Amino acid sequence: MKQNYLASLGLSPALASIVWLIPPLCGGIMLPVFGAISDQCPATFFFFFSSGKRKPFIAGGALTLAASLLVFAWSGDLARSLDGSCRPDRLHSCALARDISVLSILGMNVSVQALQAGVRALMVDVCGVEQQSQVNAWAGRMVNAANVVYYGLASMDLRRLLPFFGDTQLKVNCALCACILLVTGGLTCSISTEETATRPSRWSGIRERFRDVISVLLSPDLLHIQAIQFLTWFAWFPYMMYIRSYLDGFGMKSTPSTTVQYGSLALLFQSVIALLVITLLPPLASRITKRRSAGDNTSTADGNGFDWKTHRNIWAAAQVIFASALLGITLTSSGIVRVILVGLTGTSWAVIQWVPFTFMTVKIRASSTAACYLTYKEDSRNVGAMVGLFNLSIVIPQLVSMLLSSLIFSAMTDLLHGPAGCSRLIFFISSLMSFLGVVLTTRLKFM
Repeated sequence: MKQNYLASLGLSPALASIVWLIPPLCGGIMLPVFGAISDQCPATFFFFFSSGKRKPFIAGGALTLAASLLVFAWSGDLARSLDGSCRPDRLHSCALARDISVLSILGMNVSVQALQAGVRALMVDVCGVEQQSQVNAWAGRMVNAANVVYYGLASMDLRRLLPFFGDTQLKVNCALCACILLVTGGLTCSISTEETATRPSRWSGIRERFRDVISVLLSPDLLHIQAIQFLTWFAWFPYMMYIRSYLDGFGMKSTPSTTVQYGSLALLFQSVIALLVITLLPPLASRITKRRSAGDNTSTADGNGFDWKTHRNIWAAAQVIFASALLGITLTSSGIVRVILVGLTGTSWAVIQWVPFTFMTVKIRASSTAACYLTYKEDSRNVGAMVGLFNLSIVIPQLVSMLLSSLIFSAMTDLLHGPAGCSRLIFFISSLMSFLGVVLTTRLKFM
């Protein structure tokens, strides 16, 4: 929807490429910055709350993200109010509307990093090691439930159902998202309880703190996890970018005048499967852990009760499913089979929203004796900085895979007989990356 709206504003290809670079760059730069600042944020840093160092970033991120969504959806109206020449029939030539849209996208991506930094660090701060699997599973459930709701709403005529929110589908969607953000952000800040953060005597030792953080992130366990994350997201990003257009190219004729687009159907199926998996699989893993813990000789849980071997095996199996499904998508000629295979990738999507973050947060939370975890005082942990820097293992493969995909489309479109052939090659490469991730995952040992 964002891409179609920007195209209607006459966004040039050069500017469009810059827009697509905004999310990964903000994720790689702003998330570690917000996380590090929140680590040293005292209770009196903002006046919104009496205690807590993560809540200002959650509240501020939610507010600015909601505002950016509204500005994006109403960019044409704002441009018309500032420049009378930006009429509805001439928006494609209105530079002011394009500028407002691009700036609002920048605002979205910066504010979502503040929100994510606060929420992810709060999850580590508040929940113990034995709760990290549960809290990350719940985070995954919320993400996938939101996906299902979004695809359901996208199939409705929201302009008719909620006309007071706006006169276009985009406006109603953005207004709904803004309301949900404000409600959920407010609930999180009012219900969650943080330890009172004391104001540090000075903002010094930043270089030493980051050196300590990086030393832990480069420890064998976390380095191994980040390598798996790199391969996982290297496989997933091109798939997410091109799967819908690839499937829509094989639209099924339901009547002589209508065409059923496979892309929307497949992605809805994927979201439903992901929601079911993230809902049912974590309790099943917990039961397996309890059964193994019942016998001393068969337990694979560490001293904190975290069963790393069960989670590792789930992660490896999910990557096998994703890699196999991608191969099937490139080889089959049946549209229905493609839809089913895309749906099966929801299994892997659910797991990568849960298990890698659980491994990371358990390792950070359990490192209570590490210098990077207890720097100034007991309540001044460097959780935010570590979570932010761990995100680089997601951002870097996104940039690399985008570059590789662009090169394939620009240099091999004619050789591979069109965009569909380029997409097949990209999916094949993604499948190989995922299979390589399986190899690394099976060798993972969590000490």
